[in-house]
Amino acid sequence: MATHKITNNLKDHLLHAEKEATIEVVIALQPVLLPGGSELLSRSQKMANIKQAFNEELEPVAREINNLGGNILEAAWINQTINVKVSTGCIEELAQLKEVAGIDLPTTLTRE
Repeated sequence: MATHKITNNLKDHLLHAEKEATIEVVIALQPVLLPGGSELLSRSQKMANIKQAFNEELEPVAREINNLGGNILEAAWINQTINVKVSTGCIEELAQLKEVAGIDLPTTLTRE
């Protein structure tokens, strides 16, 4: 099991949730690394390469989310995360994907 990819906060939440309840989570994908020689590229070329690599990494994860009856709410290539809605029973299965670095509950930023 890849439960080390699931945050303690989410694990605690799952303990008290119904198995088939729907939950919104944030999935962090494995970091996209630019190939050697990319320092010679322009900023816009680097961004385009990161976006393309992110989309390639996202494809099998998105397919699995859809197969499990979930859906992607948002995708953010800049920090390589996706917000998804899935049933609570699917979290451990998603954590087993090699493209997934971690899964957590969404957090709200507050002003200090």
